[in-house]
Amino acid sequence: MTSQPVRDAESDASLALIQSQEAVRSRKISGVSKVLVVASSRGMVFDREALKTKIQATYGPIEIYFMTPLGIPLGEKVRNGKVDLILDFIGPRQKRKWFLSRKLRRMGKHVFGRDVGLFRAKIYDWVVENESSAPELWARERHAQVAILEHAGVPIKQASELMSDLSHSIALDLPPRAKQRVRAS
Repeated sequence: MTSQPVRDAESDASLALIQSQEAVRSRKISGVSKVLVVASSRGMVFDREALKTKIQATYGPIEIYFMTPLGIPLGEKVRNGKVDLILDFIGPRQKRKWFLSRKLRRMGKHVFGRDVGLFRAKIYDWVVENESSAPELWARERHAQVAILEHAGVPIKQASELMSDLSHSIALDLPPRAKQRVRAS
């Protein structure tokens, strides 16, 4: 008779995290060599260097460009005006350049963004619905930006999460120690 190994809550959480990250990695788009990130004017959840690191961890050493919602490049300008993947973080009621979404569609092979009007749901390959139940603006921004990155195959989840302190209950679960006799030599 074989018994099932007993798993604790921390092991279950770690396994669930690994499975969710593998599901996100399976969405990775092949043949990506250039990525354009269009920043949100309300705030970015990750800074530029963190985004570069996360995207390059998924797609390898690629060129990553950044742009403001007004179409102004942040740093180096996109060469040839063509990219393989565009991540558009511009949210609802944010100031943006007119018809920027159409320009982005012409620039990129794969375009992911938020559904903020001007027919983006029909223009982009995939859009995030702005139906987050979070009351705070920052939580809604985080939800939308993480959803866009995860749909593009970039895992964002933390490596581990804080678990409850088990130091007092672990000692109660251990078997009693056998007394050892110490011999005097």
